[in-house]
Amino acid sequence: MPKIIGRTTYSFDEQSFDFTIIELRETVTIGSRDALENTHRYWVPAGEDLADPTTYIEPITNPDYNLDADYQLYRQQYNFLSPTAIKAARQHLDLSVPTTALLLDMPEEVFLAIENGDLLQSLEQEINLRFLQHPQQLLASIRPYQDLLTQRAARMHIDLDDVCQQLSQKIADND
Repeated sequence: MPKIIGRTTYSFDEQSFDFTIIELRETVTIGSRDALENTHRYWVPAGEDLADPTTYIEPITNPDYNLDADYQLYRQQYNFLSPTAIKAARQHLDLSVPTTALLLDMPEEVFLAIENGDLLQSLEQEINLRFLQHPQQLLASIRPYQDLLTQRAARMHIDLDDVCQQLSQKIADND
Protein backbone atom coordinates (compact mmCIF):
# COMPACT_ATOMS: atom_id res chain seq x y z
CA MET A 1 0.00 0.00 0.00
CA PRO A 2 1.45 3.41 -0.93
CA LYS A 3 2.43 5.81 1.82
CA ILE A 4 1.62 9.49 1.29
CA ILE A 5 4.70 11.58 1.99
CA GLY A 6 3.59 14.96 0.69
CA ARG A 7 1.81 17.08 -1.86
CA THR A 8 3.16 19.39 -4.52
CA THR A 9 2.05 21.68 -7.29
CA TYR A 10 3.85 21.73 -10.60
CA SER A 11 3.39 24.57 -13.08
CA PHE A 12 3.82 24.07 -16.79
CA ASP A 13 2.82 26.28 -19.68
CA GLU A 14 1.02 28.71 -17.34
CA GLN A 15 -1.07 25.90 -15.83
CA SER A 16 -0.73 24.41 -12.35
CA PHE A 17 -1.17 20.74 -11.55
CA ASP A 18 -1.54 19.26 -8.07
CA PHE A 19 0.03 15.93 -7.14
CA THR A 20 0.16 13.61 -4.16
CA ILE A 21 3.66 12.25 -3.57
CA ILE A 22 3.72 8.61 -2.52
CA GLU A 23 6.33 5.99 -1.67
CA LEU A 24 6.04 2.22 -1.88
CA ARG A 25 8.29 -0.83 -1.83
CA GLU A 26 8.90 -2.44 -5.20
CA THR A 27 11.09 -5.23 -6.50
CA VAL A 28 13.21 -4.33 -9.51
CA THR A 29 15.57 -6.34 -11.67
CA ILE A 30 18.97 -4.83 -12.37
CA GLY A 31 20.58 -6.20 -15.49
CA SER A 32 18.99 -9.47 -16.45
CA ARG A 33 19.08 -11.37 -13.18
CA ASP A 34 19.78 -9.36 -10.04
CA ALA A 35 16.57 -8.47 -8.17
CA LEU A 36 16.38 -6.12 -5.23
CA GLU A 37 13.65 -4.44 -3.24
CA ASN A 38 13.70 -0.67 -2.90
CA THR A 39 11.46 2.22 -1.92
CA HIS A 40 10.25 4.18 -4.93
CA ARG A 41 8.65 7.59 -5.08
CA TYR A 42 5.89 8.60 -7.48
CA TRP A 43 3.66 11.57 -8.13
CA VAL A 44 -0.05 10.85 -8.52
CA PRO A 45 -2.35 13.51 -10.00
CA ALA A 46 -4.66 14.93 -7.33
CA GLY A 47 -7.94 13.02 -7.11
CA GLU A 48 -6.57 9.83 -8.73
CA ASP A 49 -6.57 6.42 -7.03
CA LEU A 50 -3.32 6.10 -5.06
CA ALA A 51 -3.49 2.30 -5.27
CA ASP A 52 -3.67 2.29 -9.09
CA PRO A 53 -0.14 1.95 -10.56
CA THR A 54 -1.36 3.26 -13.92
CA THR A 55 -1.70 6.71 -12.32
CA TYR A 56 1.91 6.77 -11.04
CA ILE A 57 4.25 9.31 -12.63
CA GLU A 58 8.00 9.44 -12.09
CA PRO A 59 8.85 12.60 -10.10
CA ILE A 60 8.58 15.38 -12.67
CA THR A 61 11.40 17.42 -11.17
CA ASN A 62 13.75 14.39 -11.24
CA PRO A 63 12.51 11.57 -13.50
CA ASP A 64 15.61 9.49 -12.67
CA TYR A 65 14.96 9.58 -8.91
CA ASN A 66 13.93 5.90 -8.63
CA LEU A 67 16.59 4.66 -11.05
CA ASP A 68 19.30 6.56 -9.18
CA ALA A 69 18.06 5.09 -5.89
CA ASP A 70 18.14 1.59 -7.40
CA TYR A 71 21.69 2.05 -8.69
CA GLN A 72 22.82 3.40 -5.31
CA LEU A 73 21.27 0.47 -3.44
CA TYR A 74 22.75 -2.03 -5.91
CA ARG A 75 26.23 -0.53 -5.48
CA GLN A 76 25.89 -0.68 -1.69
CA GLN A 77 24.43 -4.17 -1.57
CA TYR A 78 26.99 -5.70 -3.95
CA ASN A 79 30.00 -3.57 -2.97
CA PHE A 80 30.36 -1.77 -6.30
CA LEU A 81 32.34 1.46 -6.49
CA SER A 82 30.26 4.62 -6.43
CA PRO A 83 30.67 7.23 -9.17
CA THR A 84 32.30 9.52 -6.59
CA ALA A 85 34.84 6.84 -5.64
CA ILE A 86 35.62 6.12 -9.30
CA LYS A 87 36.22 9.77 -10.07
CA ALA A 88 38.32 10.27 -6.93
CA ALA A 89 40.50 7.25 -7.78
CA ARG A 90 41.00 8.46 -11.37
CA GLN A 91 41.86 11.97 -10.22
CA HIS A 92 44.22 10.65 -7.54
CA LEU A 93 46.17 8.95 -10.33
CA ASP A 94 46.08 12.19 -12.39
CA LEU A 95 44.51 10.32 -15.31
CA SER A 96 42.29 11.96 -17.89
CA VAL A 97 38.98 10.39 -18.86
CA PRO A 98 40.27 9.26 -22.30
CA THR A 99 43.42 7.75 -20.77
CA THR A 100 41.45 5.92 -18.09
CA ALA A 101 39.00 4.56 -20.65
CA LEU A 102 41.93 3.32 -22.75
CA LEU A 103 43.63 1.61 -19.81
CA LEU A 104 40.39 -0.07 -18.71
CA ASP A 105 39.48 -1.04 -22.31
CA MET A 106 36.19 0.79 -22.10
CA PRO A 107 34.64 3.19 -24.60
CA GLU A 108 35.19 6.71 -23.31
CA GLU A 109 31.47 7.55 -23.34
CA VAL A 110 30.71 4.42 -21.30
CA PHE A 111 33.40 5.24 -18.74
CA LEU A 112 32.15 8.82 -18.48
CA ALA A 113 28.54 7.67 -18.04
CA ILE A 114 29.63 5.34 -15.21
CA GLU A 115 31.74 8.05 -13.57
CA ASN A 116 28.86 10.53 -13.81
CA GLY A 117 26.40 8.02 -12.31
CA ASP A 118 24.31 7.79 -15.48
CA LEU A 119 25.13 4.11 -16.04
CA LEU A 120 25.57 1.23 -13.63
CA GLN A 121 28.76 -0.67 -14.34
CA SER A 122 28.63 -4.37 -15.15
CA LEU A 123 30.50 -6.82 -12.93
CA GLU A 124 33.28 -7.07 -15.55
CA GLN A 125 33.58 -3.28 -15.65
CA GLU A 126 33.56 -3.13 -11.84
CA ILE A 127 36.48 -5.55 -11.68
CA ASN A 128 38.45 -3.33 -14.08
CA LEU A 129 37.43 -0.13 -12.28
CA ARG A 130 38.91 -1.54 -9.05
CA PHE A 131 42.36 -1.26 -10.69
CA LEU A 132 42.06 2.52 -10.27
CA GLN A 133 42.36 2.03 -6.52
CA HIS A 134 45.44 -0.17 -6.95
CA PRO A 135 47.89 1.48 -9.38
CA GLN A 136 50.39 -1.35 -9.08
CA GLN A 137 47.77 -3.82 -10.31
CA LEU A 138 46.66 -1.37 -13.02
CA LEU A 139 50.23 -1.08 -14.27
CA ALA A 140 50.66 -4.86 -14.15
CA SER A 141 47.46 -5.32 -16.17
CA ILE A 142 48.77 -2.98 -18.87
CA ARG A 143 52.23 -4.47 -19.34
CA PRO A 144 51.29 -7.69 -21.23
CA TYR A 145 49.35 -5.59 -23.77
CA GLN A 146 51.74 -2.65 -23.99
CA ASP A 147 52.28 -2.91 -27.77
CA LEU A 148 48.57 -2.98 -28.52
CA LEU A 149 47.78 -0.21 -26.03
CA THR A 150 50.65 1.92 -27.35
CA GLN A 151 49.13 1.78 -30.84
CA ARG A 152 45.67 2.65 -29.54
CA ALA A 153 47.09 5.42 -27.35
CA ALA A 154 48.98 6.94 -30.29
CA ARG A 155 45.74 7.20 -32.27
CA MET A 156 44.30 9.12 -29.31
CA HIS A 157 47.43 11.32 -28.98
CA ILE A 158 48.26 9.75 -25.63
CA ASP A 159 51.85 8.82 -24.78
CA LEU A 160 51.48 5.46 -23.03
CA ASP A 161 55.10 5.51 -21.85
CA ASP A 162 54.41 8.79 -20.04
CA VAL A 163 51.27 7.31 -18.49
CA CYS A 164 53.17 4.24 -17.28
CA GLN A 165 55.90 6.45 -15.83
CA GLN A 166 53.26 8.55 -14.09
CA LEU A 167 51.69 5.42 -12.58
CA SER A 168 55.12 4.13 -11.52
CA GLN A 169 55.80 7.45 -9.79
CA LYS A 170 52.45 7.27 -7.96
CA ILE A 171 53.32 3.76 -6.78
CA ALA A 172 56.78 4.93 -5.60
CA ASP A 173 55.29 7.95 -3.82
CA ASN A 174 52.89 5.72 -1.89
CA ASP A 175 55.56 3.25 -0.74
